[in-house]
Amino acid sequence: MRTLFNTHWHPEQTGSNLSLGRSGATIIAHENTRLWMTTDITRPWENRTFPPAPKEALPTKTFYDKDALTVDGERIEYGYLLQAHTDGDLYVLFPEANVVCIGDVISGNGWPFVDWWTGGWINGIVSGLETLLKVATPDTRVIAGQGPVMMRADLEVQLKMFSAISQRLRALLFGGKNIDDVLAAEPSKEFNDRMGDPRQFLRLAFQSMWGHFTPDA
Repeated sequence: MRTLFNTHWHPEQTGSNLSLGRSGATIIAHENTRLWMTTDITRPWENRTFPPAPKEALPTKTFYDKDALTVDGERIEYGYLLQAHTDGDLYVLFPEANVVCIGDVISGNGWPFVDWWTGGWINGIVSGLETLLKVATPDTRVIAGQGPVMMRADLEVQLKMFSAISQRLRALLFGGKNIDDVLAAEPSKEFNDRMGDPRQFLRLAFQSMWGHFTPDA
């Protein structure tokens, strides 16, 4: 294996970096992903610290917006998904195969995880989906980090869902509500049968708004 993409900094996406880095593989990531991998990360909702990665495990090629490369004659395009699951998410598009890999920006199986501590937020998920809809064609297969293969139509459904939830959460925030109020209001009610228990998602999604809409709180 000569080329590896890190869709974001989480260990399940970067766990092969050290062995492949030592073997000389090119590791491609957004610059924010590389930066997170150089520092301790202790998120407030869990009792653990992620230490900095060894130098050999760090991405060797980073970017900010979008880029492309050719591997064995096949063009591969990749681009930034602004502040979605984290602040370093990327997609990887294989135009010839008509496949796009999207990491954990959304899940093909239940609610996504909004890691607001490292820059993700609910409106970033909406923005990321809008970007992916510009990249994908109706026949593009969409590969998320979890769940079954999706199609462009599935992205359209999720965009409508997350846009609606985002608007409801913003109204609750501007109305002075707290997290318990949010859970009681059930802003994802009509989606829960399909997506599952929303409580963790709603807590993190609501908290993700605090730094954007109430920066002095």
